[in-house]
Amino acid sequence: MKLAAWLNALLDTRVHGRIASDPRTGAAKPLGCPKHRVFKDAIDSGQADFDASRALSVDGQTLVLSGDDRALLYAMFNQPRHLDELRHAFELLSPDGPSVANLIDIGCGPCTAGLAYASVVGAGAPFRYYGIDRASSMRRLAEELFRGAAHAGGLHPQTRASFFDSLESAQFDKRNWGHSLAVVCYLLSSQTVDPAELAKQIAAALDRAGPGPQTILHINSANAYANRNWPVFRKALAAQGFGLVHEEKEPFTDTDKSVVEISYALFHRPKQDVMKIGDDR
Repeated sequence: MKLAAWLNALLDTRVHGRIASDPRTGAAKPLGCPKHRVFKDAIDSGQADFDASRALSVDGQTLVLSGDDRALLYAMFNQPRHLDELRHAFELLSPDGPSVANLIDIGCGPCTAGLAYASVVGAGAPFRYYGIDRASSMRRLAEELFRGAAHAGGLHPQTRASFFDSLESAQFDKRNWGHSLAVVCYLLSSQTVDPAELAKQIAAALDRAGPGPQTILHINSANAYANRNWPVFRKALAAQGFGLVHEEKEPFTDTDKSVVEISYALFHRPKQDVMKIGDDR
């Protein structure tokens, strides 16, 4: 199963179309940046401060890329593979298809997990999406793509989204007491992430999201350097009551991109015991 047709059309229009129509774009130069330099020089291997502008020397001229430009280039070059990986993971969560009330996308970028999830469940399943990203440029693009998904009919009419700059600032809809799923995609690859603190923040956010069952989906490159923080993160989640229910590494082939080895892990914490009104305990 590939991405839904509406999602491919959305990305063609809102990402590729915007870049193609920009006056700076030329042959093999999206937004004026040579393709072979985008990954390293424009988006810093996906770990950039996407609110900061970047000045590049191109053909003897200075090219200035804004934070919004860099977010758009990330969506063009990095997001497609992550959409494939997340779609694959969501399809494997349950043989009958995943069903969650709250989807918390940590380091959401351009609404990546939200779009991938909607591509799998279709417009028949409502959910509440919470996109967490420190970069305002990413949140702006994420909101634009979410609105585009709704306009394209890719979302249930009751699906809603909220965007925040941190897990601590996230405000959750207390009426949504179903299954909560937090997605952690490639965050442990970052040099600035404290894995133990991240685990605590995720657990606290899931508690605020509601008393229903809680699941954490972790995806990362399988190489040793990217996973250097994995043992600390896993131990910290265990201390918060999350059991590791599945872990595997596999060559990822469910994509039309190049094959790479990735690591999947799934953690779960059962439904909390909440005292009901009238309970005399």
